[in-house]
Amino acid sequence: LTMEDEQGMPHQFQGGLGPDASFDRSNITVRRKAFGTELLHKRNERLRTRIEALGVSLEEKGSRSDVVSDDVMLCKVVNKLHPGLITTIYDPDEDDVLFAEKHIQNVAKFIDACKKLNVPQDKMCSAGDIIDGRNQQLLIACLEHLLQSSP
Repeated sequence: LTMEDEQGMPHQFQGGLGPDASFDRSNITVRRKAFGTELLHKRNERLRTRIEALGVSLEEKGSRSDVVSDDVMLCKVVNKLHPGLITTIYDPDEDDVLFAEKHIQNVAKFIDACKKLNVPQDKMCSAGDIIDGRNQQLLIACLEHLLQSSP
């Protein structure tokens, strides 16, 4: 049996599915995770483009992978889509004594705004998804919903 790899190159399939077959499930898991990471990166890049089109600057953020985990940017996106919904956005300096607390307040304001905008529960992210990056896919789904459902 001949199969193609990711680059379209043919490879001969070694082994069978009988009782003597040595089937390495870890290889499938690695490929599945790599594919998931690639899809996540593409969704993140599409979001980045849509957010920049709103006029929200992302230039000061270094890592392209953490675009959606920036609490200040999340609040600014909500306010671009629904002006004044978040009345105060804290953009603290790293030297600020209340640096972490202000970021947590921004996250709470973003989540409250999502609830007010009726983001469905299956697309609703948590503070941990934003702060700790627990479930970036859910955070992206939440942002995509906000962008799609706004006028």
